Amino acid sequence: MNLAQKVREFVGSVWIVYLALAALVLAAQWLSPGYVSANNLMNVLRQASFLGIVAIGQTLVIITAGTDLSVSYLVTLGNLVGAQIMAGDDVNVAVALAAVVVVGALAGLANGVGVHYLRIPSLITTLGVGSVLQGAAYLYSKGAPKGNAASFIKWIVTGRLAGGLSPLIVLWLLLSVATIVMLHKTTLGRNIYAMGKNPLAAYYAGVPTAATMLAVYIAS
Repeated sequence: MNLAQKVREFVGSVWIVYLALAALVLAAQWLSPGYVSANNLMNVLRQASFLGIVAIGQTLVIITAGTDLSVSYLVTLGNLVGAQIMAGDDVNVAVALAAVVVVGALAGLANGVGVHYLRIPSLITTLGVGSVLQGAAYLYSKGAPKGNAASFIKWIVTGRLAGGLSPLIVLWLLLSVATIVMLHKTTLGRNIYAMGKNPLAAYYAGVPTAATMLAVYIAS
């Protein structure tokens, strides 16, 4: 392998992403001294955790060669439903979380049915479902959001564990590790990769393509 091939292989590897990140962090520290302080990095990670958790589900969809444009609308609807049911009371947290999970599962089911059974491209299916979710958010809130997050939910976002870690960062980390293990160590994970490489070949190989596709979009 000559030098040019080695360079192309390295540029195409995952390590280039980490090097780019390190370069950006060093540049930020140079432009704004104190950027790499522990307190600031924790704040950056905490803010990134929201998008990071959403990206876990989106990753599963992308592996199957799809995309999910409905997640942003679903986050809005979930916030409205959760806050209104919680009404600032910890007693209502379990019911609120259950309601949000049901709403998310139904939206994912609609996406999965549209993509797998109706053969509508994921871009169109999820955009359409997203529009429905946006309308549902307006109808549910009547244009005036109500409710408030319970103190337990606020603690997850703003609280601190031992070592100064935010509970939200820990949650993001646990979900990420669980997803990595699922993708690389379970039958479902292998099925997801098989669907992304060649859905027809996966079907003839005995992969439950319908169940796998529905599971992916519901998880997203």
